[in-house]
Amino acid sequence: MQLVHRVSNIDTTTKAKLKVVRVKKSGDSKLTAPPYTVNLRSAAFDELLFNQSGLRGRYESKKNWNYVSVIDVYDITNKIYLFSFYIYHEYKMKMSDLLITEKALYAIVGHQIVKYTFGAPILTQLKK
Repeated sequence: MQLVHRVSNIDTTTKAKLKVVRVKKSGDSKLTAPPYTVNLRSAAFDELLFNQSGLRGRYESKKNWNYVSVIDVYDITNKIYLFSFYIYHEYKMKMSDLLITEKALYAIVGHQIVKYTFGAPILTQLKK
């Protein structure tokens, strides 16, 4: 395989945030907390990348963060961030996967498959 594009996301994390301790008895090293996950899952269609953020953004409210999955959309050809949108949790169940087609985003939320049809902002980007 040959690298075609390398694109950065809007998250400002540049180094892994790990907390490691050494166990005195065995000398083993262990993580004291799970590591931060910056990008939970991604899906691409045409020239767009849909990335589910794993970290709350600077302008995201703590209240909303408990009820939504944030999807950041990137134009991978021009290497730019376009916008973000929310996928609301259903019955307190979070999105566990997503699939993109030319007209819709399909998400697995809990035990359901939920279809979200695209509005003008995404359809405009797909018709370039």
